[in-house]
Amino acid sequence: MKRKWLLTLLIPLPVLFILFIAARLTGVLQIYRCPTPSGEPTVKVGQIFFTSNLKKAEKGNIIVFTSSSYHDSIAMMGTKGLTYFYRLIAEQGDNVEMKDGTCFVNGKNVDTNKSLMHNYIAGQEILSHLTEIDVMETKGDLRALNENTFEVFLTTKEAETLIKKGMKLEKVIYKSDEMNMGAFAWIKKDSAWTIDNFGPLKIPKDCFFVMGDNRHNALDSRFVGFIKKENYKGSILGIN
Repeated sequence: MKRKWLLTLLIPLPVLFILFIAARLTGVLQIYRCPTPSGEPTVKVGQIFFTSNLKKAEKGNIIVFTSSSYHDSIAMMGTKGLTYFYRLIAEQGDNVEMKDGTCFVNGKNVDTNKSLMHNYIAGQEILSHLTEIDVMETKGDLRALNENTFEVFLTTKEAETLIKKGMKLEKVIYKSDEMNMGAFAWIKKDSAWTIDNFGPLKIPKDCFFVMGDNRHNALDSRFVGFIKKENYKGSILGIN
């Protein structure tokens, strides 16, 4: 009886293996490990996640796509065949605008209720509020600008908590008169758009506009340009 019971369990294993391989080859189910902090705090470095091309690409979801050849991108000229994942912000016909680091689509603030990561300028007192300072310094999330001033990467929630405690934080915003980062300057060369201030920009046909949740540490559409719909490979499962 025990042997028959064991055989009953073992017989489906080859079938499951074949189905798993088929799912991988067709894109129905893919497994990735996050290699960069561009998706933090939502997707952390080293985190494993699953994607499926059966899930429709919808605004607000984190999607996976491959690069073709970014002929119109100053940041990714000639790069192709790489896999990226970013949050789908807008699609064809939508108008995207960044105002002092906040993203608007068709006039609506799409950053509301999202846990994003930004960099802030703070005084030396910030150190007493942080844990794992060594880890943050290694990742580049904390660096000294001088003896009394630090630049620190914080989530939206962390920043709000510190401000409520009386901590003085200045959110870093790249403005046209301070730094021309080239965000879409190659499309509209008569303007000094930056990663935090640009638009309105209309998304062309069959294209996506994507952004990383780690807003100042992501090589997203603000640098690489529009993502072609044909390069969509799937949406992340179980992460919002």
